[in-house]
Parts: sequence; C-alpha cells; structure tokens
Amino acid sequence: MVSLVAWSKISIGSRNPAKNIAKLATAFLHENSINKSDIGLLIHSGVYRINFRAEPAFAPNIQKYMGLGDNEISPQSNHVFSFDVLDGTCGPHHAIQTISDMFQYVNCKYAMLVVSDEKPNSLHKSGDFSSCIICAFAREGNFKLQESKFWNIDGELPATYASFNGKQHYLNPPNNLVSEQGVQDKNSFSSDSNLSSANKMIDFFNWATGKKGTFEHIINDVNGKNSSLVWRIDDA
Repeated sequence: MVSLVAWSKISIGSRNPAKNIAKLATAFLHENSINKSDIGLLIHSGVYRINFRAEPAFAPNIQKYMGLGDNEISPQSNHVFSFDVLDGTCGPHHAIQTISDMFQYVNCKYAMLVVSDEKPNSLHKSGDFSSCIICAFAREGNFKLQESKFWNIDGELPATYASFNGKQHYLNPPNNLVSEQGVQDKNSFSSDSNLSSANKMIDFFNWATGKKGTFEHIINDVNGKNSSLVWRIDDA
C-alpha cells in the first residue's frame, strides 16, 4: 500500500492556476524536506476545468512549471510520470489508489497528488475554485492506506450532467440526487456531498490529524457515486 507523509491546504488564484500551484507545491516540498528529484509520480484530480475540457491533462503543466524531471533524457535519467485522474469528487480516492498501485512499478521515493478545480466559464456560479490540497506519499509512513472501495448508490449508473448558467442539466438523472451533510463518528468520516473534491479531502485530513487507529473516509458524490478509503494511523 502507500502512506501519506505530508499534506497542505493552499489557495490558488484564478489566473495561471498551474503556475500558482507549481510555485506553492515547490514551497510545500521544501517545507517538508522533500527533494523534488525524488518525485517520480504526479497526479492531478478535480472536477472542473476551463470550458469543461478534459484534455490536455493538467498534471503535466504543473510538472513543467515545477521543473520535475527536466534533466537531460537518457537511459539513466529519472523519469516523472504525470497525468490526471478524474471521477467527480471521488477522483482523489481513485488517484490515491492509483498511486498505491503504481508505486511498485515507478522507481521513486515520493508521489505527489494535487486536487483543485478551475472555474469553467464566467457563467458558472456555483463551486469553490480557490481551495487546493497538495499531498505527498511514500511507501512507508504512519498514515497508511489499508483498503479502498468504489460503488454506485443502489447499483444505479451515476448521473451525467453538464452545468450551464449556474444550473445542472442531467442526461441520466438518478432517482434521488445525493445531498448529504458531513457525518462523523468515532472511526468514520463521511464528507458533505456539496463540497469540492479538495475540501472533502482537507476536512477529512483535518479531522484525522492527531488521531490514532483505523479510520474510514467516505465520499458521496452528488451524481450517486461513492468511494471509501480506510487508513491506519500510528504514532509519529
């Protein structure tokens, strides 16, 4: 599996978000004594992009502005894989599972996850586009991923929709759109379904910080998709 070794919440501006994230991510690595040459995997996740486009991927832009893997290419050079993992607000969970799966194939000490959104156009009224979370992962640590699960509500296909003029237009609406408030108990944290993907992760990590034991983070996306990551937190 994989372990979270550092994370930070940052605020990004509306102009040149990739450059802003790269600058803040570079500072994040320095603050946590992580050499950028030890990063071999960079994944970006989120929901919204400019004009709702999915390509080109956002992660390679962050990689470029951070100067990751920009040394001269040779058979001996250290490669950096960067790509996006998109699955609504469940995307960060899929991204973390992807990091866990790929660590056995990528020869590096650390992987980095960035979760953020861009305001898609001037007509879009809803959403928090300023919050961003940066996470660093290693093979070993005190905050270790134990299990992951992904499912749809009542076995239905997830809803597909587009957003215009601040309204959501559904192509295959579910019987009941999900709108759940965040719920926490002793060992489980279910995120508010109306939060951005970044804020879902930020709220959980804030809640889990300082705890010890096994804890589950559940994401309920408004389109009916669900995901769960179970973490084991040991003493520092």
